[in-house]
Amino acid sequence: MNQQGAPQSPPALTRSPVVRAARRLSRSLLLLYAAWCLACFVLQGRLIYPRHIAGGALPQALIPAGVEQQWLDRPGGARVEAWLVRPAQPPRALVVFLHGNAELIDHCLEDAHLWTSRGCAVLLPEYRGYGRSTGSPSQAPIVGDILAHINAALADLGPLPIILHGRSLGSAFAVQAAASLPTPPTTPAALVLESPFTSVLAFSRRMLLPDVICRSPLRTDRLIGAFDCPVLILHTHDDEIVPFAHGERLARLNPRATLVTLQGGHNTRHAHTAPYQNALRELSRAALGEP
Repeated sequence: MNQQGAPQSPPALTRSPVVRAARRLSRSLLLLYAAWCLACFVLQGRLIYPRHIAGGALPQALIPAGVEQQWLDRPGGARVEAWLVRPAQPPRALVVFLHGNAELIDHCLEDAHLWTSRGCAVLLPEYRGYGRSTGSPSQAPIVGDILAHINAALADLGPLPIILHGRSLGSAFAVQAAASLPTPPTTPAALVLESPFTSVLAFSRRMLLPDVICRSPLRTDRLIGAFDCPVLILHTHDDEIVPFAHGERLARLNPRATLVTLQGGHNTRHAHTAPYQNALRELSRAALGEP
């Protein structure tokens, strides 16, 4: 106020065109960031679970011989499928194989046969919303579905050691399911993680997104250190989707983890290569003994 009580004019700086332009720019950037966060929040289901790129499932008539379909009705109205593949002899263990984002269980019989040849039964749970399974994918429901499929398979096969084997997205679900298994004898005998990532948050933070908007954080980095079983981590230096540093970090977080480096890219199929098969052989011996 001046001596006559009239309000003083604002400093000249606040009337500067530069200041006004800076304020408008700041507001625009905040609105753009808010719109970016909102779009990612709404679309995260398609970003984290791009099931459309996996293609269509096989028609019922073309499901291979030797595959036993296991269907479960689950909360939320979802009906979810799994395949059970038995070895020629009574099984030594149940291997739960969890596929990656661009796959369906229909694509994973080669992976299953690597384990059935070692005398293990293989359970291939399909994620809700993928393939013939209905529902919408999200972290907690998918983990619950996997555990329900494990229980159903064990009710059929009898008590068996469990090995969880996951590739890419499936590696995160393997760890989540393993952490949720009940007390022995159903705690995991071993974990196999192919091209694993530390968490979804590691990617969303690179996109400048706040953690709070992520409904499927899949924090493998928080869980892996608690497992007192053999942990095999398979990763390639040339992974163009999940950097090799993710596998390295996870290996450092568990003293029982072994990191094996493979050749090729993220989507290279390694199951036929000698380093991959040798690593699985050593793991199965460590977890189950001979043969």
